[in-house]
Formats: sequence, structure tokens, C-alpha cells
Amino acid sequence: MKLPDTVAITHLFSLNKAKAALRNMKPQCHICKSELTQLQQLLVEWQVTSDCRPWAGKPIISSCEKCRSIQKPVTTRWNQQASIIYNTYQIYAQGDGAEQVSFDTTSGIGKARSQRIMEWLKNSGELDDVGKLLDVGCGNGSFLRTFGFYYPEWKMYGAELDKRNKSQVEQIKGVVLFHTEAINKLKMNFDLIVLIHVLEHIPNPLNFLHALREKLENNGRVLIQVPNIERSPFDLLIADHCTHFSSNTIIELLYSAGFETIKIETGIVEKEITLLAKVGSAKYREQPCEGINHAEDHISLLNSLVNQIVNLEEPIGIFGSSIAATWISSIARKKVAFFVDEDRSRIGKTHVGIPIKGIDQIPNTINIFIPMYPDSAKNVVSRLKPQHSGFIIPSYSKQI
Repeated sequence: MKLPDTVAITHLFSLNKAKAALRNMKPQCHICKSELTQLQQLLVEWQVTSDCRPWAGKPIISSCEKCRSIQKPVTTRWNQQASIIYNTYQIYAQGDGAEQVSFDTTSGIGKARSQRIMEWLKNSGELDDVGKLLDVGCGNGSFLRTFGFYYPEWKMYGAELDKRNKSQVEQIKGVVLFHTEAINKLKMNFDLIVLIHVLEHIPNPLNFLHALREKLENNGRVLIQVPNIERSPFDLLIADHCTHFSSNTIIELLYSAGFETIKIETGIVEKEITLLAKVGSAKYREQPCEGINHAEDHISLLNSLVNQIVNLEEPIGIFGSSIAATWISSIARKKVAFFVDEDRSRIGKTHVGIPIKGIDQIPNTINIFIPMYPDSAKNVVSRLKPQHSGFIIPSYSKQI
């Protein structure tokens, strides 16, 4: 039976009002459930996946006034795109699966991330000679290989979302099990749980840490490494990263989950936070957090870079072949003749269809754009200028 016109109009008005209310609702913080406030927008519709692939779409960067974290709202759309990214993930594709080398911008000394972490962890004296390790998000086993070299008597377990790296990880000496189900289904506790570049991917990281705490032995430790929002502008562009941590926000998150931070460093790997924590109830003294200020400065820098890149004369080279370089190649498109990398496992290969070359292979007639904050870029130029004369340092007035 047809509704009377007045009833139909009232029904339509109510429906539209409800839709408008939903549109006006602010998204919730996935840590403390407070409202998020959106920060300024980026100028371009490009992001990057954490395995360094171009990703169309403008990131939504928000802040939480209560817990002071920087986030991408975990919406249905975010969950869908994260699922697509993980289903097609290509770990360290630029180096055919070889772990990325981290270079000191001043000295040029390069070491694999796992090597740097293990040197620091071994020197901490926090681990016994025998124990059980769970590496959550173990990938193709880079950290497990390095850990097993330093602690050959430990039993090691790897956990991942799927089985694509199962046979590779199970061949590593000391690995007992490769696990792809929920962590709570493991029937043992661990002396060390490792989260290297995992926590920034996790919606509701507080609940996740609560669950991990239940899988630790009484004197167990958790080792975490995440990008540092205070030094990492390009982390905001990674589509599948939903939390962007500062030292203070991650310490506070761990405290809320029942952990006490033992050691925290921001120089083990440049632009990353590395920390070791244990189950504990030490009083957390709230510190001022500059994460929001840094995020806003980073967005301003990224927008400034967009304008500079558009006006660059072609062809150009881009220093690096990871997150920043991938994003810039998406914007500059055909202007990019090659990437320039110091990682020998990548030189001679291609990334997003563009060749990767060593600094000694670049003609001086082509300028190399360095996508870093000016202070870091100047360190690189000072070190590499004897080998190449043409570098472009981003112009940006603010410093971090």
C-alpha cells in the first residue's frame, strides 16, 4: 500500500537527517575511544603501502586530545584497504626479500635493522642464555635468523597472518613453530615477545598488548620497534599504519596495558623508536607530547615537497628506494629516471618499473633529489658530494 505523501516525506526527512548525523559524527580514537580531530589535508591523492607500493587515495590524519596519539581513523574503508594490502604483501621486494639496510646519514655505515636491534639487545643484559621467543609479524624470518645467531640456545616461534613464508621460516635453525592462528591459541608462554614494525598496524593496540601480556612468563620481556612520529614525516603516508607513535605516547600506551618500560632509544635505527618493557606497575609520569605539533609540521613539509617536485626540471634521480622515494615517484611520474640507493642488495634491480642505481653509476648531468628534512639531507650531501655534484635538498623553513 502506498504511503500518504506527508508520511513518505517525513520518512525521507528522518532518513536524510540520520545520514547527516552519521556524516557529522567524529571518528573515535582506537586507543581510548575519545573523539578524533582531523588535522590539515595533504595536497595529493597518493599514499604508500608499508611494503613500498604506491597507493591511491588521500590519508586522513587525526589526533586524539585525550591520549595525544596521531592516528588514521580505523573505519570500514581503512580495514578494507589494509586487508587488500596484506593479501598482496611483498616483503622487501626491492632486494628480492633481503632485509632492508639502515644507513647512518652522517657516517654512511649500513647495517640490517635486525643487526642493529640485536647489538643493542645483547648489550642490555636483559636476556638469559636460554628461553622462548615469539616473533609476532615475523615476515620471512630476518629477525629470527639474527636472534638465533646471538642466542643459539633459545627456542623460537614465528607468528604471521598467513602461510606464505612458512617453509622459509621453518628452515631457520632454532625455529620450533610457525603460527598463523590467534596468539591466545599458543599453549605456552614466552620469555620474550617481539613486535618489530607491528604495533603501528594494529587497531586497538591496547587490547592487543593486554592479550600479549597474558602470553609472557612472569619475568618476560617485550621488544618493540615502531616509526617515530617526531622524526618520520613519511610515516604519515603509509596507508596501513593506523597509529603514529612518539616516545611518550608509546610509553603511556604500554603503561595502560600493564607494562613498565625498561629501556627506550631513538637512535638504534634512525627515525624509529626501539624499546624493551616488562610486566609491571611502575608509576607513569605524564610528559608533554609534541606529537600533534610534529604531525602538523610534517604535513606542511609534505605539501611543500609536492610543490617543489612539480616544478623540478626532468629528468631527476631520487635518493632511496623505500617509502619516501616511492611516494615522490608517484607524484613526479615520468620525471624520475632512476632511484639511487646505497643498499647493494637493491642496486641493479627495479622498483615500480624504475631502475635502482648506485651513486657511482649516476652522471653528473642529472640531479638527485633527497626526500628528507633539510638537516638530514645536508648530512647525506656532505658525505656523497665527492662522488656526485648535483643534489637537490628540499627547502623548508621549519626544523625538528
